[in-house]
Amino acid sequence: PPPKTWDSPYKGKQDEQGGIVAVLELIEEDIKADIQEAEKAEKEAQDKYDKLKEESEKSIKDLGEAVDKLNKDKATKEKDVADAKTEKETKQKELKAVLKKIKEAEPGCDFFAVNFKKRNADRTLEIEGLTKAKAILKDAKYPGEGGRLLQQDVNKHA
Repeated sequence: PPPKTWDSPYKGKQDEQGGIVAVLELIEEDIKADIQEAEKAEKEAQDKYDKLKEESEKSIKDLGEAVDKLNKDKATKEKDVADAKTEKETKQKELKAVLKKIKEAEPGCDFFAVNFKKRNADRTLEIEGLTKAKAILKDAKYPGEGGRLLQQDVNKHA
């Protein structure tokens, strides 16, 4: 007897009857599986793309708003700088005008400053003289009507 090599007896080409049709069916099943896998991968990729697109659009919008805000701040600051420069120029013109007036008035001020001691002494002398004159007039005697001024006339001038 021949050696035992197979567990089941040899049947010939009976299982291969489906041959090409079975191979085509197997290919069809593989293609359907590949299509399902590809559709699933495409759906995941589309979801990722949509999410990325949404995040990017939001980011672009936020950055655009930030740029607008910064441009407004920049414009405000530039206006403030321009206003400050204008105010500075105005103040400088006012200062020049005041300094010019001071310079024009300086000769008169120098007269008072230089002659202050003499003028002060003269004023003191004048005040002393007026005080003495007042005292003299208070007790003055004049001819007529008793030789004295009426006290009420003196008080009027005091």
